[in-house]
Amino acid sequence: PPYVARDAMDTLHRSVREHEPTTALTDGDDGLSFYRTIGRDAPALLKADGWVFVEIGDGQATAVIRAVEQGGGLIHRITRRDRASGAERVLGFTRG
Repeated sequence: PPYVARDAMDTLHRSVREHEPTTALTDGDDGLSFYRTIGRDAPALLKADGWVFVEIGDGQATAVIRAVEQGGGLIHRITRRDRASGAERVLGFTRG
């Protein structure tokens, strides 16, 4: 999902800002609205053993986990890191 906060758009590399549609980068708010929607809607769509994996931005893991889990039906289970940088990049959730 678009995960860049509106206030952080200016920090993106120029090539990203100029070549990617704004709607692919930001929700126009705090960068978490799509995660809230996933947390609210995904539990009803998942099979009992289903998973949801989401890409996240730098330093967003805690906020994204909170946003998804506030929906009441998903629990954070997995964090994957970028091999080169060690940054958290993907979170996995299952039904709670």
